[in-house]
Amino acid sequence: MKGTILVVDDQESIREMLKTILQSDYAVREADGGAALEKAFASEQPDLILLDVKLPDANGLDLLPAI
Repeated sequence: MKGTILVVDDQESIREMLKTILQSDYAVREADGGAALEKAFASEQPDLILLDVKLPDANGLDLLPAI
């Protein structure tokens, strides 16, 4: 079974680049902001989260305690 990585970044190009690089070895999920992260994290918890610090609706550092 592949490990799951959740990529959280507001820039679609960054998410797509990371997905392209990682998808051969990992199941990659994406979120474009803090609200999307909370929704994605509530369903199936990933093995790893790549989290942008500057999101349009949240500061990534402020989201760490919830993760």
